[in-house]
Amino acid sequence: MRYEVFAGIGATNFLGELGGSDKVGSNFLSDLEISMTRPALTVGGRYWIKSRLIFLTSFTYGTLWGNDSRTNEIYRNERDLHFRSSIWEWQNRIELTLLAAKRTSRYNLKRVRGRKNGNKFSIDVYAGISTFYFNPKQKVDGRWYTLKTIGTEGQNFSETRKPYSRLQVGIPVGLEVKYLLNRKWSVGIDIGPRFTFTDYLDDVSTTYADVDKIIEYNKNIKASPEVIRKICAAILSDENSTNDSHAATYQQRGNALNNDIYMFFLITMNYKLRTARNGLPKLR
Repeated sequence: MRYEVFAGIGATNFLGELGGSDKVGSNFLSDLEISMTRPALTVGGRYWIKSRLIFLTSFTYGTLWGNDSRTNEIYRNERDLHFRSSIWEWQNRIELTLLAAKRTSRYNLKRVRGRKNGNKFSIDVYAGISTFYFNPKQKVDGRWYTLKTIGTEGQNFSETRKPYSRLQVGIPVGLEVKYLLNRKWSVGIDIGPRFTFTDYLDDVSTTYADVDKIIEYNKNIKASPEVIRKICAAILSDENSTNDSHAATYQQRGNALNNDIYMFFLITMNYKLRTARNGLPKLR
């Protein structure tokens, strides 16, 4: 049986500018904010190229969240931005089996039926390529605003800052452990980050732009200048003052040196399909 289909549920999270740990300069998992974890769904299929080499394709949906108010790190907390974004991923990857599951008869004798022993666990590592769509939004006064449209860092008028694409490519890498239930069914745990080539999953990357120009560009949308200032974090919250401070144009807003990462933790049910004589999966 060379074909397998699967479906699963799990969780997603992300590493970017918004939210994160309470320490300055934290990277990768040390900067992960667990409270921002959200549900994920996946479906897909596998094809065994060889006994230990597998091709997988899948579609996965999740939601990314980030919130500066969840961190005590002073610069992020003062910036006080938040976002959410649906993420739709199509993934293609190659899996390499490090440990293969194998069912044998109790005494390892041919043509002997009965209780099955043997290793029921398999361990695979993988790498591949993913195409994904995202659309960061921010909520102000009960309404969610699409951030790319507003151009929060001056992308709509600056010659040096072009609008980013919401359709991007990522590199998924990870580990999967599966437990064999019987000849056809297995349950798996899949853990894998996606390294992206964009720093705008949360719409924050570089420096503050001229907020008056951003307001002028967005005068046709149903948002007041005060709302635009909040969305761009042009007004910084200051717990030590009774008045809000204002961010200066070109003051640091994000960190463009590191691209954003999103990740999935998935639990899957896997079903192997019989193979017909022509090599295609047999559905009956």
